[in-house]
Amino acid sequence: MASTVIEHWLNMDLLHRPIVQKKRHIGPERAVATNIEVQKLLEARFIRECQYPEWISNMVLVKKPNGMWSMCVHFTDLNKACPKDSY
Repeated sequence: MASTVIEHWLNMDLLHRPIVQKKRHIGPERAVATNIEVQKLLEARFIRECQYPEWISNMVLVKKPNGMWSMCVHFTDLNKACPKDSY
């Protein structure tokens, strides 16, 4: 059986330079929630450590109505560098 590879790439404007967002400091309650979520993603092998990143986006924690934390990625700078798709 032949294996296939799926590749995802972003249609980026080449005039934009990579942006590394400044590190945001989070409170102790959010730090615990972040560590739990990151450990889950590492164990699932969904994320891995990057040694030489070109773009770095901060994680943002949002409290759900049920009291749990939801982790999102702040892609504002990356979104500005990608032209809008008319699809």
